Amino acid sequence: MYGSTASAARDMLELVEKHGKWRDLEARKQFRQGSCRAPVPGEFPAELQHLQYKPGEEKILYWGFSYGSFLGSTFAAMFPSRIKRLALDAVVDAPDYLKQLWTDNLIDTEKVVQSFFETCAAAGPDKCSFTSKGAKPADLKAKLEGLLAKLWHNPLPVTGEIPEVVSYSDIKNLMFASLYTPVDSFPYMANLLSDIDRGNGTAFAKLLRPYHSVSCPSSSTDEIGKVSEPLYNESGLSSVYATPTIACGDGDPQTNMTLKAFDEYWQQLQTLSPSMGAIWSEVRLTCSAWAIRPLYRFTGPYEANTSSPILWIGNTADPVTPLRSAMKMSKGFPGSVVLTQDSPGHSSLAAFSKCTTTFIRQYFQTGSIPPPGTVCQPDELPFSDLSAIGETDAEMKSQARAHREIRQALQEGGFGFRFMRKYLHSRTLDII
Repeated sequence: MYGSTASAARDMLELVEKHGKWRDLEARKQFRQGSCRAPVPGEFPAELQHLQYKPGEEKILYWGFSYGSFLGSTFAAMFPSRIKRLALDAVVDAPDYLKQLWTDNLIDTEKVVQSFFETCAAAGPDKCSFTSKGAKPADLKAKLEGLLAKLWHNPLPVTGEIPEVVSYSDIKNLMFASLYTPVDSFPYMANLLSDIDRGNGTAFAKLLRPYHSVSCPSSSTDEIGKVSEPLYNESGLSSVYATPTIACGDGDPQTNMTLKAFDEYWQQLQTLSPSMGAIWSEVRLTCSAWAIRPLYRFTGPYEANTSSPILWIGNTADPVTPLRSAMKMSKGFPGSVVLTQDSPGHSSLAAFSKCTTTFIRQYFQTGSIPPPGTVCQPDELPFSDLSAIGETDAEMKSQARAHREIRQALQEGGFGFRFMRKYLHSRTLDII
């Protein structure tokens, strides 16, 4: 089985080599088209030397997010001389990941949860429907805890066009998905929570429908055939198996996990993050039943002198890849630097920051890195409005739009961690 990150890193190296060959051929083609003299076999024009293919020396340009940061750090550790630009954003703690512990991920999760209460209260009821005039963050936290306690034993029934039962677990999954992209998701989450608090689950039922719909294919009549859908589709199954194939295969085997050991592990995660610990424990639980092992694993060390410095990027409040992971990983790669973005969410894409964007662009264009200890402030927060950007700064508006386009592309491709993310993100407003 070649589903491991190490195998993917080797594939990346092969892609870099193939790209070098293609670049060389295209450069020669363009030169011949613009030259009046006959080409000399094997000749490469001096003005295009930087485009010439160098077998075994081609270098990667890469910006990786979340798991992509682990893929990038693995590439750097395996092929340190093949780095041209390597930006690793929302950094995974490689040793923790390889041990299949998944314990360091939730260190800053509660900071993101707290940011919902703080930004909602600061925005007021005109922008955040879950708050009321004069409410404090602590008031909103108590309100949400009361709502969850109520749903624990008394799920909310929904009647009408889309019958549903909204449960405690549904709210928890909604919250977890929202923590990845607070700017996009917090306003929508606030509306849903406000509805549930008033006993209205209609909007939530629409959100849940794709996850709770089950049908049995039938060809007995044309009409039934039109409305029937398969229980599973091929693309869905690919997604279901991709995560354990990679995550469980990369890490140490977990098939010896006992009920007692898992209970202790779950309690540990709950202590780290009372809001999300139980959900996160599912990752390791899945691996406890995953017996398929890869043919090749890379287990480190995650240390190397790279041909160009690595740029690590981390948010001060990331739900699953805390800033300290970037700090830790940076120590193994001399010359690398950590760029900090002071905002909630998963990766620097969670909130636009002209400061962060400028440093990343400079890095890829020139190779320059930010001074050590650089902290960038965001230019948008949950429940804020970026519509005024550009009236005085056209460049900033252009950067903000490009930033949002990258974020939305990743969301559409499944960026985030499982439940509801696609449907949450498809309901957010594009305000730029």
